[in-house]
Amino acid sequence: MFKYISSIIPPETTARKPRRSDLLRTITRGIDGTSMPSFGLLPEKELQLLVSYVIHLSLRGEVEFKTIRALADKSLEGDVKKKVAEEGSALLTQWAQATALPPNVPPAYPYKDDDSPEASKQLADSIGRGYKLFIGDGICITCHFDFGRQSAYRYDIWGTLVQPRNLTAGVFRGGRRPLDLYYRISGGIPPSDMPAFAPKVSRSLPQAEQDKARAQAYWDVINFVQALPYPPMLPKDVREKIYGSSMQ
Repeated sequence: MFKYISSIIPPETTARKPRRSDLLRTITRGIDGTSMPSFGLLPEKELQLLVSYVIHLSLRGEVEFKTIRALADKSLEGDVKKKVAEEGSALLTQWAQATALPPNVPPAYPYKDDDSPEASKQLADSIGRGYKLFIGDGICITCHFDFGRQSAYRYDIWGTLVQPRNLTAGVFRGGRRPLDLYYRISGGIPPSDMPAFAPKVSRSLPQAEQDKARAQAYWDVINFVQALPYPPMLPKDVREKIYGSSMQ
């Protein structure tokens, strides 16, 4: 299981493996807020070898786990060698698909991106809508309670006691770029039990309008999450609701 990935879910399977570029980014950039450092000074050839070895470890571990489980529950049909070959082949296909298929490409940014007054107003309005989605339809607030400042502890898929991220701290383990936030929001973080955000859009609208509404919703949440750690970037009404009226 991997947390910080950009791959799409292929239609013929529910499996989701990282792309090689995802593993490479984690190795070269490290993971903010953890003891995982950056190994970006290693030669490119060695970095690629590390990525391949991580994939090998994942393949071996998952094949062994599935085979042992089949033996334990007596569902294994045929010999163990055949089971290993079948599981290994299926997993290799999933890994190959993850890199061969296009990544989870975000929709085009729907707002002006400059220093003009119009762009500033569009951004403020977007942040305001993102705030409403965060506490409403996006249901983000249920796990990131008080925007993460009072999040309840929970168990992840490995049985480790973890706490949903305090988003006011500005530390994003999967990356702080808007693209990184899109990957986490649109794809979720399955090992942490963070669900993907699926904007609610009226099916009665033409397809082009539905796509436009989804794009706006994604970027509104991203703009809000990016601004959240920096109170002066938030619209006054949103800032007061999150940080209180004394915060200027």
